[in-house]
Amino acid sequence: MIVEIIMEDIFGAAGQEKDAEGYHSKMKEVKHKKSFDTAEILASFVSLTQFDTILDPVKLILRENASLNVQKKIDELLRRYALGLNHNEEANSKNVLLLSYEIFSQSLEQVDSATKAVSQSQSHFMVNLDKNSKKMDVDRTFFVSTTQRFALEMFRTAVTRNEELRTVGNVKGFLPYLNHAVSFSSDQSAISAFKVLMLLVRLPFDQEELDILKLAFRKAIANIKNSPTITSELSQVCLRFLASIVRHRPEIQVKDNTIGYLLTRILPSLEESTSQGNAFNFVKAVVAQHILIPEVYDIMGNISKIMVVNHHRDVRNMARSVYLSFLMGVRSRLRASFKRSLNFWVNNLGLSYRGGDVSQSWNF
Repeated sequence: MIVEIIMEDIFGAAGQEKDAEGYHSKMKEVKHKKSFDTAEILASFVSLTQFDTILDPVKLILRENASLNVQKKIDELLRRYALGLNHNEEANSKNVLLLSYEIFSQSLEQVDSATKAVSQSQSHFMVNLDKNSKKMDVDRTFFVSTTQRFALEMFRTAVTRNEELRTVGNVKGFLPYLNHAVSFSSDQSAISAFKVLMLLVRLPFDQEELDILKLAFRKAIANIKNSPTITSELSQVCLRFLASIVRHRPEIQVKDNTIGYLLTRILPSLEESTSQGNAFNFVKAVVAQHILIPEVYDIMGNISKIMVVNHHRDVRNMARSVYLSFLMGVRSRLRASFKRSLNFWVNNLGLSYRGGDVSQSWNF
């Protein structure tokens, strides 16, 4: 009964009246929607075995061709459900992982049914000649993308907050779904999947699970190569995932030309406030593995300048940390390069700008 009231107030006639322009009412209770708050409270108390009772009405709307306004309402409602689940007593149990698995499975069933319908019509060469047919094609893309993203975010929250759930046995069955999300799903689902994979990189996987990480690694590189800008959300998430693989999974062999390409792509990001954190993180991961290729020296030249002339202290600190790690790594291998770097620091000790002067004198 409560679910029906929530859905009516958000998506029904009552919700449409409140969304209409020029809607006025003297009653304060009518002017605002409290159904989203009610949905969050409901999700915090409902048993996870009965969670379908509050999610099924949303799925019915997702199966229709929803307008942009309705899509925004669905996204907000699911966000409130996720917030409510964080306070649910069962959120710390394995049941939340099973629920995520079930929701993702249902999204794949929609994909399979749509693919089967198309292939069957094509195989029999059937053509609908009824021009007055009332049958309407429904775009399942939004249904699949929304349910997958909701399942992945639920899964990520569970394994982030509960370390005891972050085990190979608990996540092994979900890995094929993560592989599907990064390979065949929408960008938003792929972003959520890469965020989950970053949490699982350090787990002691067998070779079979490690192969899935390798596939995700190659897909992340392909996403960056196909993206016109490295600053997009998908590219930034892929870059963080690649840094995690380089740092924590040395058994996954990465070609030098791949590392060189990525360093070249992120070079402009070192000066951009929105993406420089991920860029420095990737460079630090490469330096930690003592990868010495020409592109590393090129980017270190830029980082050495950033740690002196950049006007933001935090940026100078990041650059200084990466550059010092690089010096310690090459000191025993390339004494000439180490000597040139020391001379660069000494020559800039007299810099008039106080921040750069501090950056030079920090280790002397």
